[in-house]
Amino acid sequence: MANKAVNIYERVKVQGKWTDCSVPIPKLKVDGTLYLKDDREGKFHISWYEGKSKKWHPKTCVTLSDALRVKADKEWFVQNQNRPGVQDPTLPDTRLPISVAINGYIDALMGAKATKKAHRHDLREFEAWNESLENKKGKKFVEEIDKAHMRRFFEYLVDDEPGNCPFTAAWKLMRLNKFIRTVLKLDAGKGPIKKSDYRRELKTGQTPPEIYTRDELKLLFEVMTADEVALFETFLNSGLRKREVMFLEDDDLIVETLSPGLVKRQIRVTSKHRLGFMTKNGKTRFVPVERDLMNKLLLLKGTKRPSKLLFGTRTGLPDYHMLDTLRSIAKRAGMGDPTQCWLHKFRSTCATNWLRAKRLGGKGYDIGVVRDWLGHDDCKSIEAYIAHVREEELIEPDEPEPALLKNSPKPDSTHTMCPICGCTDAELSSTFIGGSRIVFCPRCQDLVYEHDGKRTLLKKRDQV
Repeated sequence: MANKAVNIYERVKVQGKWTDCSVPIPKLKVDGTLYLKDDREGKFHISWYEGKSKKWHPKTCVTLSDALRVKADKEWFVQNQNRPGVQDPTLPDTRLPISVAINGYIDALMGAKATKKAHRHDLREFEAWNESLENKKGKKFVEEIDKAHMRRFFEYLVDDEPGNCPFTAAWKLMRLNKFIRTVLKLDAGKGPIKKSDYRRELKTGQTPPEIYTRDELKLLFEVMTADEVALFETFLNSGLRKREVMFLEDDDLIVETLSPGLVKRQIRVTSKHRLGFMTKNGKTRFVPVERDLMNKLLLLKGTKRPSKLLFGTRTGLPDYHMLDTLRSIAKRAGMGDPTQCWLHKFRSTCATNWLRAKRLGGKGYDIGVVRDWLGHDDCKSIEAYIAHVREEELIEPDEPEPALLKNSPKPDSTHTMCPICGCTDAELSSTFIGGSRIVFCPRCQDLVYEHDGKRTLLKKRDQV
């Protein structure tokens, strides 16, 4: 077995000559550090063997405690150097930090102006999000970005402040993956993720957006508590983004009586600089809500809460775990795959319902009005919803044919009007070629022959 021990040597002068003497390791604390009495200054070097060749660490330690720390790091590397991705912690890190790599990549970008702008925006967005992560969850070097980290970024893009649709978020990940592949000089098609990992999301740009069906909504809302119903009905009926709901306050509920019997009920979506919240386009907008939902929100407003936030946590802070709450509800409801439930899907469902024709159960609102309520600056962002609604317009009524209706009168070919008394119950006894026919009337008991508008009384029925 190869020698994986790392030794400490001290440079000392013996009889006028400098030499390296092995340093015995004194008794250590439980945590592996020196007692204060055993620490001392000197010139300490670290040495180890690679095969039969003796290697020296380039750094000279000035205290024994520093030398002991380098020795522990080097021993760990020597024992684990065959594992993929292991870096020598005792050597200066030659890897580029993410921020430096992004700067170099952006400067070297070639191609159309719009393409470079899209890459620059997406990478800066990832950089800002990565640096905002707490508890050392952010990555420092490009090599550390893995599939799980990119998935967390995707969820942030869809269900947090950016409020992107899954299609847009997936394309941002593709650009990030290209950046990683370029910086690490990987082969084409390589990187932490593949296009197939987001096949469903990338297809949503070509097909109508995914919305909740009525059966799915029924399953979800049947198992919700009263507070959960108020929260997710706000998502469903107002089309707000996650952070817009997170930072809703008491004052954002507007109820105004315009005239007797006419009440305006709205939710105000506005930036709140003191809370660090900005709307996506920086503008304030007003979204109408129905009476039932507003009553639930007013009831929630009247409860005792630690802050003015309508849907805050128990400590009065914004709730960043609404997606986790939704997926726990989906598990409670027995839905097969809870990951098929996400918050932006409520927004898509609301937008589609606003645009859907009234005969199909929607509201039939104008495109421009819906665009303003959703907070978009142009109609391009809602084209997918419009395409979905237009496809629904082709749906035919699922009704039986008129001849199959149970209560519809059947055409009667055996009765006609009596040419003498006008009774509508006259029996059509016979019809001949040329249009002539024989009619019997039960009221006047006459048997009449008709031909070319002429009528001939044949005989009474009782005489037949």
